Amino acid sequence: SFFRPLLLPSPGSAAPGQLSLPGRTPFEVRDLVWDDLKQEFPEVFGQKKEPDFAKMKPSKAPQDPKRRSEELTRLCKELSDHCARLLYALQSRGYKLVLVFCPGLDQMKEMQLALEKLERPSMKPKVYLVHSALEEETYREAL
Repeated sequence: SFFRPLLLPSPGSAAPGQLSLPGRTPFEVRDLVWDDLKQEFPEVFGQKKEPDFAKMKPSKAPQDPKRRSEELTRLCKELSDHCARLLYALQSRGYKLVLVFCPGLDQMKEMQLALEKLERPSMKPKVYLVHSALEEETYREAL
């Protein structure tokens, strides 16, 4: 529950709302947490040490907001190799479309570099970085 929504002001009974939109998606949507991924895709894990997000809990994290932000950014970048291997594992199992949400442009580029390092000629995925700092021409095909 480290990444739970922050509700301000925070009355004791506050809870995140549920968003429901009419319609359906033609794609299967599954919610998986990190431990589920480890069980379902064991080939992705164990090759490299996982980042330790436990040290970012409010009770243990650096109190200086700048240091905390830098540490969190570093930990997110360390996930890039795991995520790149996971994308290839998904592709090998027949998944055609995967949306990856990264906290910022640096993490998006880190993910792209990790994919390029693992590049497999027979399975090269199309990757589109979509960010307000990038020109729309770089990702127009994805829209």
